[in-house]
Amino acid sequence: MVFLNGQTCRRWVGRALLAAVAMTCPAAAQVWAAPERDLSASVPLADALGPTRTMRLHGTVFHVQGLEMDDDAIYVTSLNKKSRHGYLHKFTRAGDLVQTVDVTDGQRDHPGGISLDGDTLWVPVAESHAGASARIVQFDKHTLTPRVSFRVADHIGAIAIHGDRLYGANYRSRSFYVWDRAGKSIASPISPTQVQYQDMKMVGGDLVASGLMADGKSGAIDWLGSKPNKSKVLSVESDNDSLSPSVYGEGEDDEKQLVLAQ
Repeated sequence: MVFLNGQTCRRWVGRALLAAVAMTCPAAAQVWAAPERDLSASVPLADALGPTRTMRLHGTVFHVQGLEMDDDAIYVTSLNKKSRHGYLHKFTRAGDLVQTVDVTDGQRDHPGGISLDGDTLWVPVAESHAGASARIVQFDKHTLTPRVSFRVADHIGAIAIHGDRLYGANYRSRSFYVWDRAGKSIASPISPTQVQYQDMKMVGGDLVASGLMADGKSGAIDWLGSKPNKSKVLSVESDNDSLSPSVYGEGEDDEKQLVLAQ
């Protein structure tokens, strides 16, 4: 089930598929306000939200955690639950696997939601339980080699970047964190929702976050802005995991591409 500004429509997103969806992003706003959900209306999917294309990733990927993409490549993090190892994968825009690196750091085996930053990619790698530790690593996006990192005394499951600030969400997204690029803590606001965010992106000053809702069955993609009644909200029903949003490129009227992976 997809809810878009109070409009409801059905949609299925298959496993290991990318669904690129044209969206017009909301105006820049402050972060941390809870989105408003009005689920009273219902419209056909085609009238509200439709994929511009879908594609399959070719290569071994485990439980998907985060997704990013640019004009040249698609980047995915995944967790092998059996071996307890985390991975960062790089694919061509055609979906062919280029490279996979193991990002496991001792007991830290759980990569999370990721964000591009110029020629680099920020990836959180955490221990797989609440109140644990994480390392926030900046990778070269061309070689997938680590450049710098800093440690956080909490499980961080998703990361976003805007200017000189990094934004993170902890286990089940009970709290957010804000750091400078050196890892100095600036703020730690409480989450305005009960959604367990798995991936986040900063878009024009808005935090776009996706994750699993409190019912354990539905996923939400939230634009967390300062005015809840003007926030764009989508909720996607799934029998598996939450969706991971990636926003890239620009078109007319600030049109972006929202990419969903499952």
